[in-house]
Amino acid sequence: MKFRYLIASLLAFAFFAVGCTEEEMSSLKNIKVSNSYIGLPTEGGSESITLTAGADWTFNQDLMPDWLTVTPPSGGAGEFTVSFSAKETFSNREVELQINAGEETQYLIVTQPADLSEVEYSTVKEVLDGTDGTIYFVEGTVTNIENTEYGNWWLQDETGSLYIYGTLDANGASKNFLSLGIAEGDRIKVHGPRTKYGTTVELVDVTVDELIKSLIKVEKNEYELEKEAGEFTISASVSGDGVSVSADAEWLRFAGVAGSGDNTTITIAYDENTGAAPREAVLTLSSASGENTSEVTVSVRQTGNMPETSTIATAVAGQGEYFSVEGTVSAVCTQGFVLTDATASVLVYFGKDYDNAYSVGDKVQVAGEMGSYNYGPQFDSPDYVGMLEEGGDFEYPAAEELTGADMDELIETYVDSENLLDIRYVKVTGQISISGSHYNFTVDGASSSTGSIYNPVEELGIADMSGQTRTIYGYLTSISGGKYVNLVVTSVE
Repeated sequence: MKFRYLIASLLAFAFFAVGCTEEEMSSLKNIKVSNSYIGLPTEGGSESITLTAGADWTFNQDLMPDWLTVTPPSGGAGEFTVSFSAKETFSNREVELQINAGEETQYLIVTQPADLSEVEYSTVKEVLDGTDGTIYFVEGTVTNIENTEYGNWWLQDETGSLYIYGTLDANGASKNFLSLGIAEGDRIKVHGPRTKYGTTVELVDVTVDELIKSLIKVEKNEYELEKEAGEFTISASVSGDGVSVSADAEWLRFAGVAGSGDNTTITIAYDENTGAAPREAVLTLSSASGENTSEVTVSVRQTGNMPETSTIATAVAGQGEYFSVEGTVSAVCTQGFVLTDATASVLVYFGKDYDNAYSVGDKVQVAGEMGSYNYGPQFDSPDYVGMLEEGGDFEYPAAEELTGADMDELIETYVDSENLLDIRYVKVTGQISISGSHYNFTVDGASSSTGSIYNPVEELGIADMSGQTRTIYGYLTSISGGKYVNLVVTSVE
């Protein structure tokens, strides 16, 4: 889209319209206007017309857009100066208004062109690092359209991915995304205000500044493969000069291309998966024409030799063996999470590089060798963790209360033994003390034990509770240092 050309055309149209006279534009008896086309400046401002009425008149407020102010909006018989004003715009605006006087209707068109020739577009990273409430202009590729009514999708450039929550149509209205013809793989320029929902940075109700249709589209963006070696084909539509393919995994290889245009077929070969866990990879397909290059991504997942799903209790009992389990995330910390099913709970541990990808209520599958650490059963950096169902409520069982004497007994029972803890949901009351990254608590009646809050997440607010006596709820997961009873905490009250 050539914006300078479009802006010049709109301005010429607006200037022509303002030059029209009452006699040329209106033949109504009860209402006459000096101009029925009003052009407003890009940088914001106002224009006025003379309205002469022989009866009561009013603007149809149902047609009045939010960006436009009309003063006065109604009146009686007589002559009026009507002002139209708007703030600076970064989008081409146009609206048709109606003035009703008796049984007569006068139509007006108000336009305000945008000038995007001087706009500097930000990278996705600059938006992610930016400030809420600021309007950002950003350019990238459309990926993963999640909602086709409001227009919720992801924009990606070389610096990252940005969530777009809501896309306005050509008239500035919402819930009409399909009218824009946007598809995954298209190159796009948009602008809108930045906000943050939870941990996700978003641009909300964006306006499309420019859309460059992709030179390559695929029929499917996701493929599931069997574990045996083989080939699969991708049906594509290519309008550029050929197609190139790259993969981020060595077990995928480009095998050939047949056909052309809308009937292009791309063949991909893949190796056998001899591992236990499934594996995933991403193919990038691109096509070019002159200076324009388009690319789309295709996700591939190949089945592994994963064992049939076991209960968590069965897995915990099979130390050193390989298991696949399914359950619900029941507690989280900064280095992993607790997974629970109807039979037992287990710690899924990743360490300091954990990306906090899972939340309480998520249903996930975990596969790996069952082990233990500090008397607690755990999957240590499992081979596979996959989301089965995101979000949802989790109902905790009645918490088992631990006294100071109970904690001392745990130390006596497990330290220097080969016994494994039964990970369970508990509550304990103690005074919290914080030293650096260590979050401990002391319990009345305990002589050989100290409570420890295991790598708590920031949302619990424990960093502000030092010196306070609180009741702590969480999962008893391990015993360390010969005296620390470790809890992955779910709440503090």
